[in-house]
Amino acid sequence: MSALTEAIKAIKAGDKTTGREILRRSLQTDPDNEAAWLWLAVAVESPLQKKQYLERVLEINPDNATAKQVLARLEENGIVE
Repeated sequence: MSALTEAIKAIKAGDKTTGREILRRSLQTDPDNEAAWLWLAVAVESPLQKKQYLERVLEINPDNATAKQVLARLEENGIVE
């Protein structure tokens, strides 16, 4: 099982802490892993961190529709600027 798959499984099971740890380790070796950054945004509670991770996704792939939508929703709701 890949690190990304393990992390997603942990996050979906409600263990965001383990998911974040796996994703962060994975990103040390593959800092341009778009999916890992996106799931990291899902796994954090801080709106500021979410924004930073979503912006990183968009640096890697400016066409990532999910990252654009979530970031727009955060901004529309006044959660981040």
